[in-house]
Amino acid sequence: MMSRAAIASLVAGLLAAGAAHAQPRTLPEALATAYATNPTLQTSRAQLRATDEGVPAALAGWRPQIVGTVNAGRGPFGQSEQSTPGVPPTYSSLVRNIYALQGTVTQPIYTGGKVSATLHKAKNQVFATRAQLLATEETILFDGVAYGMLL
Repeated sequence: MMSRAAIASLVAGLLAAGAAHAQPRTLPEALATAYATNPTLQTSRAQLRATDEGVPAALAGWRPQIVGTVNAGRGPFGQSEQSTPGVPPTYSSLVRNIYALQGTVTQPIYTGGKVSATLHKAKNQVFATRAQLLATEETILFDGVAYGMLL
């Protein structure tokens, strides 16, 4: 079985050589066209890219979480000095801006193996998806050869 790099270089060379033709005329050109343009392969490649995103998401469990809040408002400056017994105090017409800032940083120290297990699961899903892509590539190329033999 050929490595992925060998298949890719073969396909690139065949595409460059057969770019002038509207339809593939030889079996290698047909295989190169199928490898580059088959919608099933394109879907499998997109699925692999989506699965690859699970690894950085799993690694995020080791990273700190930073949460910040900001509150702002306006309020009276304070009570006036005229206070009479039995009469509620009146407030000054002066107002002030009120700001409150709060920040929290959380760094996981011990997760009970949850992050490690999630990371291993994500990596294994990537390996499984790569194997599925390889099987799809083999099926498409085998069908291309079988169809080419029937012509």
